[in-house]
Amino acid sequence: MTQQLPQEFLTDLIELHTGKVWCFVSVITKERFGLGIAIANEPGYYPIHINRYNATTFEIAADESDRLNTLREISETESASIIGSTMRGEIK
Repeated sequence: MTQQLPQEFLTDLIELHTGKVWCFVSVITKERFGLGIAIANEPGYYPIHINRYNATTFEIAADESDRLNTLREISETESASIIGSTMRGEIK
């Protein structure tokens, strides 16, 4: 079974980041595979706490970030642009 971010938490995240350009990202840490939020032109990403989401493989986390971005109508090209901007500080 694919792990999914709880709907109520997703709703809270969307409301919290209204007005910002952002996307979900899959992440690898020392302890887990998980999700984070990348906000355009802000350095790095904001991790989603392990109690809210964690996966047994990176592929599961990547599938979930893709699913969530699709729900928000964020394309793969747009998410790549957002993620890139977190590394260089600008979105083009």
